[in-house]
Amino acid sequence: MATDFDSQMKSRIQVFTQELTDLVREAAMATLRDALGESQPRRGRPRTAAPLTLSPLPLKARPERGTRVKRSPEELQGLSSTLLEYVTNNPGQRIEAIAAGLGISTKELNLPAKKLLADKQLKTKGHKRATEYFAK
Repeated sequence: MATDFDSQMKSRIQVFTQELTDLVREAAMATLRDALGESQPRRGRPRTAAPLTLSPLPLKARPERGTRVKRSPEELQGLSSTLLEYVTNNPGQRIEAIAAGLGISTKELNLPAKKLLADKQLKTKGHKRATEYFAK
């Protein structure tokens, strides 16, 4: 009688364990689908995942995403003088036109322009994107 009880108990434990494993796996897959932006589970045969490609550089050698490189004071001074010279020769232009004329992005010109405005070597007219720059 004990062996019949033991076998029934083991059988039910195995069924419970399998159901619990399936439930946990389904919950994990639902969480993964939500994280990847898939709202509905795929129907049919699941696709095999593409193999991951690793970067040729080791993790520590790669620059972190979003890190900025600080420019040297000499580089900023050179860019400021270039900007001042350009604005002197082309007064009344907006930063987009100045950047296009110098072949530099507007992001790179923000700090030199702010420094020249603080030093009162440049003056502005207008607001936000309509700001025009003039040399004093």
